Amino acid sequence: MISENLMDQFSPDKTKAYKITNPLSSEWVYMRPSLVPSIEEALKQNLSFKKDLKLFELSMVYEYRSRDLPLEKSQLIVAWTGNQYVQASGLRDAIFGLFGATNQPAQILFSSVRTILVIDVDGLIQNAKPTKHYQPPPKYPPVYEDFTFVMPPRTAIGPMMEALKSVSLLIADVSLLDTYEDTRTLHVTYQSREKNLTDEDIRPVHEKLIKTASDMFSANIKA
Repeated sequence: MISENLMDQFSPDKTKAYKITNPLSSEWVYMRPSLVPSIEEALKQNLSFKKDLKLFELSMVYEYRSRDLPLEKSQLIVAWTGNQYVQASGLRDAIFGLFGATNQPAQILFSSVRTILVIDVDGLIQNAKPTKHYQPPPKYPPVYEDFTFVMPPRTAIGPMMEALKSVSLLIADVSLLDTYEDTRTLHVTYQSREKNLTDEDIRPVHEKLIKTASDMFSANIKA
């Protein structure tokens, strides 16, 4: 449960939440429709003690239904201080990959101050595939290349990395290697399951990566 003050801060419509008739405390007034307000408050309260925070909670939330009892749903929430989009998306993919779920009922909220990953656990379980399929490791070796981009202010690196990874099936991975002032260095892994890659194979993908970064994010390769 959460206080009325937190509901005022995070919910524009309190009529879509369940209020306790006789709360035992002013901190326990509403049944939680989301875990986000609670973890936001926990981050705020602990920042004075530690700047690098990582918090999580797994608990029930209560979805409002006007003509029925509340719908109880299990929610997992993970929070970091700072913009940790890459870590959040990586954790999301790892969790859903572990369950073999293709659909991802998850949300990432991020800013320069904090990053929050919210996972609908019931949705995760519904989409889970209990049988795992073995995929042999690639027969052919990877090829690595680093790109250093000059970024516009306040450009989120996570969405850019995802966009670059989707440029070609030959791109096996894109990771953040280094950050310095307005530059970001990305480590790109090229790999094929069918052949050894040559310079001729990689060159058009290389050029498309640079063009995608420029066209979609105004990020230019550092001279």
